[in-house]
Amino acid sequence: MWYLFFVTVIFLQSTNIYSLNETCWPRANNLTCVLNKLFFGYNKYLRPNQTGDPIRVQVYLMITSLGPIAELDMSYTMNLFFRQVWTDERLTLPNKISNVAVSTKLL
Repeated sequence: MWYLFFVTVIFLQSTNIYSLNETCWPRANNLTCVLNKLFFGYNKYLRPNQTGDPIRVQVYLMITSLGPIAELDMSYTMNLFFRQVWTDERLTLPNKISNVAVSTKLL
């Protein structure tokens, strides 16, 4: 019984050390591991290419509904999707992965 407890404690400590080292198994396709390496040391409050030229940001608007229009108040209601796209060179994926979709909560 003590042997099982001892092995369990050693296993849990080794997994904690493994996660702190931020290393992945060779040829791992584990998305969590790739994202941990990608965001390690990343500061989302710094703009890309901070010391260089400004980056180009593409803006897309898609209007899904428009109305009602009140001529007397000069007001209207509009629903739309607003999308911004830019390239951040600090977030370069490994060669074998072409793209990754992540939640905006990570960014």
